[in-house]
Amino acid sequence: MAIDWKQQKALVTGGAGGIGRATVKRLLALGAKVAVWDFNQESLDEFARECSDAGHIIHPEICDITDADAVSSALQRSVAAMGGLSILVNNAGYVAPGYFEDRDFEVWSRTMEVNVEALMRLSYLALPHLKAEHRSSMINISSAAGVLGTAGLTAYSAAKWAVWGFSESLRQEMHVLGVKNLHIGTIHPVYLKTGMFEGSRVSGLGGLIVPGVKSHDHVARAIVRSIATKRNRRMLPRTVALAIFFRAILPDRWFQSFLRILNIHHSMDGFQGKGQSVG
Repeated sequence: MAIDWKQQKALVTGGAGGIGRATVKRLLALGAKVAVWDFNQESLDEFARECSDAGHIIHPEICDITDADAVSSALQRSVAAMGGLSILVNNAGYVAPGYFEDRDFEVWSRTMEVNVEALMRLSYLALPHLKAEHRSSMINISSAAGVLGTAGLTAYSAAKWAVWGFSESLRQEMHVLGVKNLHIGTIHPVYLKTGMFEGSRVSGLGGLIVPGVKSHDHVARAIVRSIATKRNRRMLPRTVALAIFFRAILPDRWFQSFLRILNIHHSMDGFQGKGQSVG
């Protein structure tokens, strides 16, 4: 059954920039109502004006998703403004580069708090609203780093693996409980050429097999298509999924050597990104 986008009520976290912003634009163009959360007042105000100039209305909320009370209050306001909630896009994220021993542990705690704990809390609070809809979706943004461990991204990789594991487990729980209307999907993009991971890339042979994602809109398109088709998992590019295949068929020593041949372990060497999108 085709989705009626005009009946959809979407919440996008980290929605004033990057992947979130591109996703909001696509949802608005399809006719959905959209609540946009972000922690940056200036970016959110500017985006609200841009949407208004284009003839669209968003429901903006300044919110640090690690603040439990703020999240609960913002969710109530967003649901009230839209008349429900049928799509949740858990996009807000935080990345701090560096080798594990070279940063204060509080940096890694923050990485896990934003990317895992806050995502799970909002999902927990949103579930009753999503389950109440005739058709609903939860899309959680993982990463190619949630498929392959990457030097210089220890906490971020751990967090994004956790996002994938959480999403798959929750999907199984919904199946056991007989909840058939809620679709839960994950998106696993490799490095984007701008934004959070600017400057990071897989070079050499690895770069030919797993090229960087061209734009935020490329990911946004995958998110919208996943909602429309109820697809459980999207790897961007598709060749990221080869990591799962080769991990399954190769002895682990060979697999780890294969990753080094592809130069995965040096992919963060040129990192110049902004590193966060919390909201």
